[in-house]
Amino acid sequence: MSKIFDAKRFGNYFLHDIKSAWRDSGNTLIICALAPVIIFIFALLFQLVFTGGAHEIQGVWKGLAIAGSTLIVSMVFPTTHYGPLTEKRYGSSWLMLPASRFEKFLSVLLLTCLVLPICFIAAICAVDLLMSLIPVYGSSGTSKIVEFMKEAINVFTGESGKTLAISAPYALYLSFAQYVLIFTLGAIFFKKGKIGNTILAVCLLSLVSSIAMGFIGAAMGDTLIEELASRGEVLSVFKDNIRIVNTLMYVSYIVCFAALDILIYLRIKTLKH
Repeated sequence: MSKIFDAKRFGNYFLHDIKSAWRDSGNTLIICALAPVIIFIFALLFQLVFTGGAHEIQGVWKGLAIAGSTLIVSMVFPTTHYGPLTEKRYGSSWLMLPASRFEKFLSVLLLTCLVLPICFIAAICAVDLLMSLIPVYGSSGTSKIVEFMKEAINVFTGESGKTLAISAPYALYLSFAQYVLIFTLGAIFFKKGKIGNTILAVCLLSLVSSIAMGFIGAAMGDTLIEELASRGEVLSVFKDNIRIVNTLMYVSYIVCFAALDILIYLRIKTLKH
């Protein structure tokens, strides 16, 4: 039996990981999946109290409810499920489970980037579609989010008809998986204030990146950038160089996911109590 990876051993551990995730995070996932129902009840009560009648809920509120609950899941699930690994008692028990560090790392990736998105997104979309059968609820919030993403992507469509090489559902999935991995790394890295410290670290990293990009822009000639911005031609530059934009977009995704995966693996590999 290989010390690094054994299919049967990994299967047993992965099944255990899924079951334990449901035990410690199932209630949170159910509540967040019911976000369309919750926003409908609050909106209906508000209308009845202040207007005396029921009217169709605006799409923006349904979209915000779905997007907000998805963001909450991406932050809370990793903290609830993997956060206790930094505690001596739970972490020591986890390290003793019959699976290699690589198998545990692989289970983290599959659970956070495959099982969680499929199950949660399917659940909240199903609830949203069922609620759309109620006349007062109106059209589904999921469709509004997809339409918004499509419009945002179509903004970059040039005269040649070429646009960003990514669909709205795929972009939403990648964003969700990215956020989950970020907060998973924070959950197993920080011992206290996991969500807050992770948000702070991301903000600091974004600030450093912005400063670095500023220096790069200055080195390339900030007068040209300012001139393009003042003439409103920045978007046209993106449209005319859509192939380069697509390349940079996917390179950034690859670098980001690779960095997160490597850091999570190194943390799991070096975790000790």
